[in-house]
Amino acid sequence: MCVADTANSKWFRERFEPNVPILLDSTNSVLNVNVSKWWMGLQHSENPGNYTEVVDQLFSFFPDKDHYSDASPDRCRSCAVVGNSGNLLGSHYGPLIDLHDFVLRINRGLTKGYEKDVGSKTTHRILYPESIMDLDNSTHLVLLPFKILDMRWLLSAFTTKNITYTYIPVASTIKANKDKVMILHPEFLKYVYDKWAEGHGRYPSTGFITLLFALHICDEPTYTDPSIPGLYFNLNICVADRENSNWFSERYNPNVPILLTSTNSLLNANVSSWWEGLQYSPDSGNYTEVVNQLFPLFPDKEHYSDASPDRCRTCAVVGNSGNILGSHYGPLIDLHDFVLRINKGLTEGYEKDVGSKTTHRIVYPESAMDLDSSTHLMLLPFKVLDIQWLISAFTTKNITHTYMEVPSTIKANKDKVMIVHPEFIKYVYDNWAEGHARYPSTGFLTLIIALHICDEVNVFGFGATSDKIWNHYFEEILTSYENGMHDGKFENETINRLQQENKILIHKGWA
Repeated sequence: MCVADTANSKWFRERFEPNVPILLDSTNSVLNVNVSKWWMGLQHSENPGNYTEVVDQLFSFFPDKDHYSDASPDRCRSCAVVGNSGNLLGSHYGPLIDLHDFVLRINRGLTKGYEKDVGSKTTHRILYPESIMDLDNSTHLVLLPFKILDMRWLLSAFTTKNITYTYIPVASTIKANKDKVMILHPEFLKYVYDKWAEGHGRYPSTGFITLLFALHICDEPTYTDPSIPGLYFNLNICVADRENSNWFSERYNPNVPILLTSTNSLLNANVSSWWEGLQYSPDSGNYTEVVNQLFPLFPDKEHYSDASPDRCRTCAVVGNSGNILGSHYGPLIDLHDFVLRINKGLTEGYEKDVGSKTTHRIVYPESAMDLDSSTHLMLLPFKVLDIQWLISAFTTKNITHTYMEVPSTIKANKDKVMIVHPEFIKYVYDNWAEGHARYPSTGFLTLIIALHICDEVNVFGFGATSDKIWNHYFEEILTSYENGMHDGKFENETINRLQQENKILIHKGWA
């Protein structure tokens, strides 16, 4: 979809003025009395200079034309408004940001050295003399003129270079393409102040004005959340801290076995009793005998025991919710060290939104699919028969039914097979699902696995769409929020709490 509809929100309609002049040109430069009085009130000097004379000089030097008057139902211009908040660090938003038609950056927000998180593309840089920086030849310099002196400085920076002070020292010159210079209209600034800031403060911030600028020239504006203080280019973080949340510490057990090996396969009485209670058949086979067959066939080693303060493993947990459609998250997902996918979530045909990289596929026999040789098959064994099926799928191929038909074989790299430990499943059930329903869902288990083997966890494709529909992005079948086996409502609340505790970042998509 391409959202350019201003009619579906009364609150928005009351504020949005499609006819306000956005950028200054010679034909719209005369200011009405109200605008002139408000804008002149922002000047630092009692003798700021003659506005009309300055405008005449401006457009004999810079482009004098009407920009962005091409709005139509057929246009779908996507724009990223990139703020400077520290919450961008570790986000891996860079490729997603760079996919937009326009990328608007604010003041001195850097790209060099931060490309992974903030991208490298800049189409517009919104600034004023006191926040100036050199630009490349392809970037629009969009001046925010809070005073006449700002316009005079712009002229001087490209000509005489004689203005070096406004209310603080400023650069006398700037590297930028004069044919890509734009000046925001003082009337637009007042409009943002009146309609959107509702008269709060003296004038709106650069970031807020930039966002409203994007709403007027774009059809799909995307804004990076400025809610976390600090500038991303003044911070350096890799979050793996388990100790800064009592809620998290009460649930997280760093010593629980995650993956099954021959050395940790013995189940204690509590785990054995609970796990055997999940079996569909009273004659489910001998667990010890089955495990003994497992590890001559599959790798028998301890994985992911390399946690340290120096490790910063990034992981994307990709669920199957329809809310991922249209998200363009694909390149962002593929940047992660590990990409964990769940059950039959497809990539082919959906690469733009879900990516193409898969390092781990978490499945059980009833949800198994063929894998390429680079992907880890991570089996979730809810019953002994699941482990028997895994052995059979790579050897005799004689198991074709569990409680339903299952594939007798699977294409996968047997050297990349892993089995989630039954004790880990019970730990997730006890500590994270808090005993709700019969057992945790595959998606919920996968997320907790990621918390144990990764340092930065980004979550995609979880939850309902914006219309509160629970469905899969690759099929029309509606999924159930509650199905008796697991408690989707409680799991969803826990996932949201993990984000509140700054342990994961949820990317909710746009659908």
